[in-house]
Amino acid sequence: MGEGEVIQFLEEQEVPLTSGEIAKAMEESPTKISRILKQLIKFHEVKFVEINRLEAMARCGARRRIYLYFV
Repeated sequence: MGEGEVIQFLEEQEVPLTSGEIAKAMEESPTKISRILKQLIKFHEVKFVEINRLEAMARCGARRRIYLYFV
């Protein structure tokens, strides 16, 4: 599992996903996916958008703001 697989996975998605959703779908640990996403963002391979806690609660039950990742 590496950066290329994460990029390819995100390219196939129609909507931005949280790091947890990516980890679950790819059957990887959330820690590993988060580390890969940080590197991809650093080199501008992946983009993200932050949503507030009200939108996050409606989307996935999160009680804090979350980030959605996309290519």
